[in-house]
Order: sequence, then C-alpha cells, then structure tokens
Amino acid sequence: MTHMWAMFAVVFLAIYTANLAAFMITREEFHEFSGIDDPRLVKPWSHKPMFKFGSIPWSHTESTIAKYFKEMHSYIKNFSKSSVQKGIEAVIHGQLDAFFYDGTVLDYLVAQDEDCRLLTVGSWYAMTGYGLAFARNSKYVDMFNKRILEYQENGDLERLRRYWMTGTCKPEKEVQKRSDPLALEQFLSVFYLLIVGIVFSGMLLIFEILYIEYSKHHQPSHEKRGCHALLNLVSKLVICSDFFKL
Repeated sequence: MTHMWAMFAVVFLAIYTANLAAFMITREEFHEFSGIDDPRLVKPWSHKPMFKFGSIPWSHTESTIAKYFKEMHSYIKNFSKSSVQKGIEAVIHGQLDAFFYDGTVLDYLVAQDEDCRLLTVGSWYAMTGYGLAFARNSKYVDMFNKRILEYQENGDLERLRRYWMTGTCKPEKEVQKRSDPLALEQFLSVFYLLIVGIVFSGMLLIFEILYIEYSKHHQPSHEKRGCHALLNLVSKLVICSDFFKL
C-alpha cells in the first residue's frame, strides 16, 4: 500500500504539473497588432525576428503608407503582392505574417475562408467613403440618393452588409486560442490506479490473515511460534506470528 500511494503521488504530481503548464501557457496563433501604427510595424527592423508583411503596389493602402510611414514603406516593398488573393494565400501558407489592404475587402475574405484560418486584427487607421459616378446633370442622381436614404432608414443596408459580409466561417469554428481548463477527467486514471492499489492491498491483507490462521491450525505445535512464509517465490515476504501477536 505504501508503494501504491507513493506511485499515486508521483503520477498525480506529474499530471497536475503538465496540465497546469498547458493551461497557463496561451497558444498564440496570430500576431495581435494594435493597427498600422503599431511600433513593431512602424519600425520593422527594430523587432527580432522581423515580421513579414506587405500590401499591393500602387494601391491606396500603399500610397497611405508611403505618405505617412516612410520606413515601413521601404520595408514592405520586399513583400509586395500583385493581387489581394496572392497576399491572402501568402498569409495562409506562412510566407507573410500579415497583409495590409482595405478593411472591408479583408473582412469579406476572412468571412469566406472555410477553414477559419484568417483573422483581421488591429483598429482601422482611417475610414473613407465610397462613391458612384454619374454623368453631369443625370436624372438618376436624385433617385439614387433617395433610395439609399430609404435603405439606410429601414435597415436594408445593414441586412445587405450582413448577407454579403458573412461567409462560411463561423465564430464557433475558429481555431482554439487557449488551452482548456483543468478538469477532473484528466486525473481519473491516477485515481483508478490508487483504487486498484487499495483493493489489491486489502485482498492481500485478508489473504495473509487467512494464511496465518490456516498455518496456526495445521502446523505442528513446535512450529507455531516460528515465522510463516507467504508468497515466498514472488516477494520473499516473511510474516512472523510473534511479531504480529497472532
């Protein structure tokens, strides 16, 4: 029983330590940037290892970076992609750590990712509007503005946004970012070991008592004060009747 308890204590401590370490360590599977003005992006050479991120040449995003973040612009030239789709594929395959582009487009592509491998992080740097061009003095301008205002008031614009911006990726499908908390099921095996040890020790003790009682009644009188050998071939355990006062 002493050996079983010692084994239980060692195994329990090992399992608890391993699960506690797994629970406390967060599995960071993405880089949490505050935005395009994150210090790790503004000064990419100051961080080791350097993050690999890029954008599309001659786009509005790149022109904004070139205007306000000179050092970053010279860095992302090495990782520029010719199209948004190639930039997304580079992030999926680990060729890039991040890809910069229009937030609405990226939100749409993230929602369309079936495996939920993509994630948009950080805050929007600037918000600009979109416009449709009509011919001068076109009769459709007032009609278009009126219908847009109606859609905005009755909620149709929001419904359209949800319909087109929501894809196959669902929040519950996202890859788990943290380890599960410790649960009793993770320790059941070691408790099973302890229970088996207790039962086995109890059965062995009962067998020892029965064996000694049997030996006392079937051995000659001159041998009753001697020691009785139990399971001698297995454990060499010697039980002395005088020692146990039996």
